[in-house]
Amino acid sequence: MYFNSTNSTAFGFFYHNEFTPFEQCLIPLSIILTCLIYPFYVFVFRTNLDVENRLPVFYAINYFYRNLKIVLISVYYSLFFFALDAIMKIDLFARISYLSILISYFILYCSFQVNNLVLSILAIQRFTIYFFPETQKYFPGDLVKWMIRGALFICILVSLHQVSIVFTDKKSQFVYILEFFFNIDLFVMPVLIQLSYLGCNRRNLMTLFSSVNPKKFFKIFCCFCFIFQEGNVEPTIQN
Repeated sequence: MYFNSTNSTAFGFFYHNEFTPFEQCLIPLSIILTCLIYPFYVFVFRTNLDVENRLPVFYAINYFYRNLKIVLISVYYSLFFFALDAIMKIDLFARISYLSILISYFILYCSFQVNNLVLSILAIQRFTIYFFPETQKYFPGDLVKWMIRGALFICILVSLHQVSIVFTDKKSQFVYILEFFFNIDLFVMPVLIQLSYLGCNRRNLMTLFSSVNPKKFFKIFCCFCFIFQEGNVEPTIQN
């Protein structure tokens, strides 16, 4: 049986029943901005990879890069089945579309929790190393990577329990308010991560500006493989 709703698709059923009007405007805007900025984000990351690979904070930079890739893949996966659902109007595609939306939301939920932990670890590391330089040896890259993996595993376990609150029928006003601000942070964070990286220093800005020419512009937007393949771009800007 197809979804009983005034909305003709599973996406519409989920979208109009779970989000406020403000969120319904903010979410597509955030998704569009994330998808538009991401090719430039990838270009700058790969161009400066050889330089940033030697930085003490590279573990955080690399984590956010890989995390955004997973988030974008889940978003494209959801949009693909949403398009099939909207065109075909078949119950199977409706159920797959709804399931893909839930999976994407769960991925965003987990990544949001881990992002906060990674930022906290990064802040503690930089604060400690700045005021106590001798403590740098206690923050090896492998240790931090294992901390991130452990945080991801813990967040997934916790999220499996907490995410059910989002979809319960009976919610208090307090839960609605928390959910409102949580959803704003959830969908805006990918945009903020990319913009923060692109504008964090002069090298990244100059690399970004160097991409504004017809050849590179066409390559960034038209080559899907360039966006998702694991390769390096030759550096064009040095300090």
